[in-house]
Amino acid sequence: MNETPITEMQAIEILRNIMNQIPHHKVYFTMKELKLRRIRTETVDMMRACLAIHHSGLPITTELISILLGKTRGYLAGSLHGLGDKQCLTLKRGESSKGRGDPCQWLINPLFIKYYNGEKDEP
Repeated sequence: MNETPITEMQAIEILRNIMNQIPHHKVYFTMKELKLRRIRTETVDMMRACLAIHHSGLPITTELISILLGKTRGYLAGSLHGLGDKQCLTLKRGESSKGRGDPCQWLINPLFIKYYNGEKDEP
């Protein structure tokens, strides 16, 4: 069996399709449950991109999010750090992000995943 590897553009298109299957409203209401205020469409789309990458088993990097959303890395950097402050993402510390020029890697915060999956604790 001779399988042709997929191209980079095909891989990006697969990730975009996965992202488009993630309901906008589900991400929005998860952010509301986490007590976020002033939730913008761009922020929800950024989390949807992160979730698509996460579900694909790939590392969530600023570069990959930039390609998926068609935004510059500089534009995204502040927003990603803001999502980290709001318990949606966690900046991955370790060997891969220590060197200069290495892309930042992010993880979906376990609290976000818990709320996204409807597993929050009842008072």
